[in-house]
Amino acid sequence: MSEEKFYTGKLAKPKLVKFTHNDLEKIAYKVFVEEDEYNLCVECARNMWANKKKGSYGKGLANTEDDPYRTERTGKLGEMAFSKLYQVPVDLTYREGGDDQDFICDGKKINIKTSTKKPWYAAGLVTAGHYRGTEFVPLEIKHDYYIFGYIEMEDKKSNMASIVFVGGCDKETLVNREIKRAIKGYHMNYQIPYSELTDIDKILFKS
Repeated sequence: MSEEKFYTGKLAKPKLVKFTHNDLEKIAYKVFVEEDEYNLCVECARNMWANKKKGSYGKGLANTEDDPYRTERTGKLGEMAFSKLYQVPVDLTYREGGDDQDFICDGKKINIKTSTKKPWYAAGLVTAGHYRGTEFVPLEIKHDYYIFGYIEMEDKKSNMASIVFVGGCDKETLVNREIKRAIKGYHMNYQIPYSELTDIDKILFKS
């Protein structure tokens, strides 16, 4: 068993970002990940159990030959930014089989969903299941709360990134959303528009 490794990002005062979606004004937070924090994310992404999965879907749809750990790095950058914002430790431990959640706050399992860029469809996505032939196989929704964001900027030469958190929702809200086919891959997603998420400045957690 690997030695557990946790790191709490340096306390960050987020930059307030206002945007409009479906005629509603929304509040988002931009958080910067600095060089030392970025390097920890890169190191962790290269040593994750997910890298052992077979097939492009298992390993991450954003990964390429030129950037084979992009999916994992994106996820860790989102977790690092959340750690900086809420001052809770991000788990950098190698765990065989993966982990059950990104954070536990107030006794709730929290999952951070970070897109590689601002999605044109302006919605949070969580995998609902996949097709095995013509049969739809649903996935268990294990987390109590979901935070959605995206990479606004990533500079792999300077080892820096900025992440925008647009909001969140609880499990009950998520599973009552429409299930839609993924744009890429053979899975289905719960899809919740940004306009229907709780604004990030209204979401309060304790470690």
